[in-house]
Amino acid sequence: MPKNVTPEKHRLGLRIEAVQKAQLAISMGFAFPCSMCRRLWKAMDRGETDCDQGNRCGGPLGGKSFRRYQGPLDREAIASHCIRCGKPQSKDGAGFLRHPTEDGGTVGLCAHHSPMLDDRLVPVEKMLVKP
Repeated sequence: MPKNVTPEKHRLGLRIEAVQKAQLAISMGFAFPCSMCRRLWKAMDRGETDCDQGNRCGGPLGGKSFRRYQGPLDREAIASHCIRCGKPQSKDGAGFLRHPTEDGGTVGLCAHHSPMLDDRLVPVEKMLVKP
């Protein structure tokens, strides 16, 4: 680290870099949890174009809830943010769908992305979050 960079500035720089990487991954078509996953970024740093977990980690299109995810999001964060854009669920839950997955997890979809993705998810009983 250069001498003129304080530890606080270094940490801030790392956070900004992480946000930029996540935005890049989402723009490339990766799901929000994938965009924050260390496994994806290790693969990308090696010059690969996909995560090394492939279908083993799996998103909701395969009936899974990112069980092999490694990153800052916990299970509740994955369920309470849209898997496509990362938009958080509002306090009242209005317009937000929590979709249960076959592996026992739950993923979230915002009102904008729910119509685009909901019919492509593995069909299981859907739970609409109510206030």
